[in-house]
Amino acid sequence: MKDKHETSTKLQQYLVLIERQYGYIPKRIQIDQGREYLTNKFCTWCADQGIIIGTTAPYSPSQNGVAERMNRTLTELA
Repeated sequence: MKDKHETSTKLQQYLVLIERQYGYIPKRIQIDQGREYLTNKFCTWCADQGIIIGTTAPYSPSQNGVAERMNRTLTELA
């Protein structure tokens, strides 16, 4: 991705890929409250697909443990 505004499009493509390759339709996705994810177009698409968007509380990295652990691991390696 070259810009942040491509984030919702790439996430949408990934969700379609999961559906087509594995036959699994995601029911819920959990994202932070970044504006790059919460565009009107993406929220409307998720609603049409029946996907619920859950957001974490602001400034609470503890709710996103996997990503925070990966960031810590990468920081320690550097």
